Amino acid sequence: MSNIRDILLIIQKLSSVSDLKFVGGTSLFIQGKVSTINDIDVLVDDIREISKVYEIVLIEEPIYRFDKRRRGYFIQNNIMIDVFIQENNEDTILVGTQAICSTINAQIEFLEKTLSLNISPERKQNTIAKINYLKTLE
Repeated sequence: MSNIRDILLIIQKLSSVSDLKFVGGTSLFIQGKVSTINDIDVLVDDIREISKVYEIVLIEEPIYRFDKRRRGYFIQNNIMIDVFIQENNEDTILVGTQAICSTINAQIEFLEKTLSLNISPERKQNTIAKINYLKTLE
């Protein structure tokens, strides 16, 4: 279990990276919809800005294979930060003064899109469960 204080400090620092959006569980955490997270998920249009601050390791085999979507990560204070790189125009919400988060509806739309991919029946079932859970938060 990650130290919540360390997670909050990293979120605060990441908030200053231009074109960065918090997604997934991190977005829900920042919006107060969940009380804990184990890693941090961010989405950037381009890797250049975040690479000025952090050394990103690119992953060749992402979980979801969408055209023009790449995935990378870095670890800070033993906390994994997943970096998804893809041009996007997801709906966002500003939380506080700097944290740009994907909306719950944008997350539902993303997960619905993943159902069309070639994913295992177990992953598909988990994704449907996540969608149903997110719909209760709207």
